[in-house]
Amino acid sequence: IRTDDSQQVFDSFGRLLGYVFLSDKNTLLNHLLILEGYAYEYTYKHPYEYVEQFKSAQTEAEKNKRGLWGDGVCVR
Repeated sequence: IRTDDSQQVFDSFGRLLGYVFLSDKNTLLNHLLILEGYAYEYTYKHPYEYVEQFKSAQTEAEKNKRGLWGDGVCVR
């Protein structure tokens, strides 16, 4: 787990904010979850290190109707 100097270490609910790298040290779990549609990109106050990659991953997940973006899964 690695924190981001541009963000607080904990959010207002006391949750740790950070990036989770898998044991291969290359796979960023946060990105993978967004790409597969199991999470979505959220920018609170300030852009963070991987904001563009996460937004791009969400666009791809939406386009390919993965996870949360599947037909009838989450109605806006």
